[in-house]
Amino acid sequence: MPTRPRPATWAHEPGRMPPLVPVRIRTGTNGLARYYGGTVSESVLGDCLRFSGVPRDSFVGATKCGRYKEGFDFSATRVTRSIDESLARLGLDYVDILHCHDIEFTSLDQIVNETIPALQKIKESGKARFIGITGLPLSIFTYVLDRVPPGSVDLVLSYCHYGINDTALVDLLPYLKSKGVGVISASPLAMGLLTDNGPPEWHPAPEELKIMELEGRRIAGEVAPSPWRHRQETSRTPYSDLICY
Repeated sequence: MPTRPRPATWAHEPGRMPPLVPVRIRTGTNGLARYYGGTVSESVLGDCLRFSGVPRDSFVGATKCGRYKEGFDFSATRVTRSIDESLARLGLDYVDILHCHDIEFTSLDQIVNETIPALQKIKESGKARFIGITGLPLSIFTYVLDRVPPGSVDLVLSYCHYGINDTALVDLLPYLKSKGVGVISASPLAMGLLTDNGPPEWHPAPEELKIMELEGRRIAGEVAPSPWRHRQETSRTPYSDLICY
């Protein structure tokens, strides 16, 4: 099997804005987590926002708490300190959305009884406008939402459950609507599974599914070659090999 191209990397230079950032802001694709790059993602975006001078009301700023380079910590003390650290790196007075990151990796009772109340205090302080929870198993959302006071959670971020290979999120939508909770559906390409590059080695999909997906891409490529793949092969830019998750 041919070796997949490595994702492009970009070394941040303070005072210089990555070319993709203005595109993301202009198209409204705004969001990150302090966990990504071990806080580097927040620092880079903060530098870019300061450098660009974009008006604060022209973008939706979101970040996450609870998952850190050193591990998971959903304690009230840590998430309260986390938002102050994130705001300092981003150079913002508040974020529009503060997500609790991948809550399936801790006790959901801790999320209900300790983390969500702490996030509510953060919201009341004006440091976050909306509170969200994120994770892969859909069951975590019903568990938490059935146990917290109404209005404690404003939205959920679900990923890999609304795409051509998995539409399980659809069945949950009536429940979320009844709770008055918004939805962000992330990773429509299933963390790279449905891209030309294929999934990364750590991808949790069963091996049989990866093999089926590989065969599907082969057949699709023979019938209708991907225009994105054509652009990759004919125009080698620094971002040609980026994997879209």
